Amino acid sequence: MELNGRAASRRSVVNGSARPAISLLLVTAAACFATAPVVSAQTPEAAAWVTVHQQVDVEMGAGNGSADVGIRFELATQEPGAALPLDVPVTFEMLGFGDAIADEMSVRGGERVVLWPTVGSHRVASLRLGEADVDAGVASLVVSYRVADVLESPGQVVHARVPLLTGPPVRAETGGDAFQASISVPDDWVVTEGFPSGLRPAGSGGHVVSLSVVPSIVGFRARTDGTWRPGFPLLVDLLTVLILVTFAAFGWRHLRSIAA
Repeated sequence: MELNGRAASRRSVVNGSARPAISLLLVTAAACFATAPVVSAQTPEAAAWVTVHQQVDVEMGAGNGSADVGIRFELATQEPGAALPLDVPVTFEMLGFGDAIADEMSVRGGERVVLWPTVGSHRVASLRLGEADVDAGVASLVVSYRVADVLESPGQVVHARVPLLTGPPVRAETGGDAFQASISVPDDWVVTEGFPSGLRPAGSGGHVVSLSVVPSIVGFRARTDGTWRPGFPLLVDLLTVLILVTFAAFGWRHLRSIAA
């Protein structure tokens, strides 16, 4: 009888006084989740600033393996004509490749800005723009920096990788010329391959490319002895054409045999 009484007592606790306590705990937890602030993964800058255009000029050193980079950023808001958020700093980033990295940059013609390391070869810097940087509703900023050791396996054949400073994301309505780059190499260099793949000669040792997105690197493969030799992309294109022509010839012969 005593055991039955204790069991009944425990059942009364579970079914009686303990249930309000459990309910109160659930209500409290739900209230905490309901009132907790929602942390957005999108930063205020990402919601405010966008890149309208980015012009890059890369000049290769003749023999020291370095590259001088100049970039003009044109920044605005996602909605054309909206007020520029000048109180929000703009974050710029760079991802190095091996020893090819810059530790600082020059802005507005001389102001030195440090590119702070974060993880690995990643660098970051934040800048505030002012009214002096704004013209016709667009904020412009010109930066420059030097990257050492951009050449791999220096010799008659060189591979260059130049890391680029990138800013806010490209505006959604921007066309195919959101990014433009010009690369100048010594006159006796012959570029055989380039990245991005649209890199094309522009005369006087220059090569240009236009894209709708902003890459984090530009690169190329070149011969320094002035001789031209086909690169791998050209060989792939020629092989593709050869395969297509072969299939077309077999198809034509098959159709002729059927018609006969």
